[in-house]
Amino acid sequence: MSVFELVADSYESHRKPRVQIIDHITNYISKSALGDARILDLGCGTGGYASKLGEIFDTIIYGVDSSDAMLKKANKKKHVQTIKCDCNESIVIPKDHFDGAYCINFIHYIRNLDNFLSSIFRSLRKKGVIYIATHTESDIRQQSLGRYFPSTIPIELSMIHSIKSVTSSLSNNGFSRVRVESVNIRQPLDEEFLNACKTKSYNCLHSIDGDSFAEGIERIEKDINNLSGEGCFPYTVITGVKHD
Repeated sequence: MSVFELVADSYESHRKPRVQIIDHITNYISKSALGDARILDLGCGTGGYASKLGEIFDTIIYGVDSSDAMLKKANKKKHVQTIKCDCNESIVIPKDHFDGAYCINFIHYIRNLDNFLSSIFRSLRKKGVIYIATHTESDIRQQSLGRYFPSTIPIELSMIHSIKSVTSSLSNNGFSRVRVESVNIRQPLDEEFLNACKTKSYNCLHSIDGDSFAEGIERIEKDINNLSGEGCFPYTVITGVKHD
């Protein structure tokens, strides 16, 4: 059983879509997606982002994922239609069909960027856009997860693609106007983050030892009780356009 099958329930309960990312995606995709927008969510998980964006755009968001447990939950949401597909294999999606595609906290699972991004390029209509929210080394070292669970940092770092490798692959596969932007989300440390950690809805928490996990939980609880903690959730966003 994959870790995605294990975390589907806790992910659904405690990993809520971040409002700042929703707003950021909406502002970007709305420039190209007018009227009956067709939008693709790659690595959709339980469909949290897809459902919110489907409501905003008043359309169906097509969510792609390989986890049965995740897709089962996504299928229960409004504005979501799912496609079961392993994005590390051939992606079976229509050609020249979508106005926009996005992936959030997902690109690091892709082994071959060129295969993945060339498939997305083919799926987009002319002037269609791609939006990728990921992490740099700096993001990982700054974020709250690494602060409370330092042993997750090398795990996270071992998985990420460099920003240069992603931007180069986008350009090599036909995307233009490739841009990189930082989105730094800060908010008071709260029970939502604590519960997400307690239930190990962050995949890397399944890979650390019990003592490190318990110490991290204790520190989060202490900071919440003392009103002394600030949640830091930085992202690096990479975008591109399929031009005529």
